[in-house]
Amino acid sequence: MASLGAEGRYGFYEAVDFTPARLPSDDTRAIVRSFMAHHQGMTITAIANTLQNGRLRDLFHAEPMIQGAELLLQERIPRDVASAPPRATEVLVAPVEQRDAPVVRTFANPAAEAPTAHILSNGNYAVMLTPTG
Repeated sequence: MASLGAEGRYGFYEAVDFTPARLPSDDTRAIVRSFMAHHQGMTITAIANTLQNGRLRDLFHAEPMIQGAELLLQERIPRDVASAPPRATEVLVAPVEQRDAPVVRTFANPAAEAPTAHILSNGNYAVMLTPTG
């Protein structure tokens, strides 16, 4: 990587981009000039996990909150799971009963409470909203 010019003052830069569509016509590569400290943390964690025979991985996956989202951690479409229901635009829905006042959730101290999330989607785009932003 050093011969590509990817080494900076604080170590190697984040990446080298070779995608022709994103490069000026006379360049063959572009240095992504950023440093992501969390990648260094992930490296240290991986080394510790290896030296401790997978202890950190086992502790992580033993956490109930992680077990609830285990399929998401695989970052791929699970093979042994039923297919997804139709998108919102494909379903005919009966009118929703109106309430007198909207339900509002409040959090006295969101940083100290167990994490919660609200997921909004139109079938093509999704947003996750948490009390801490």
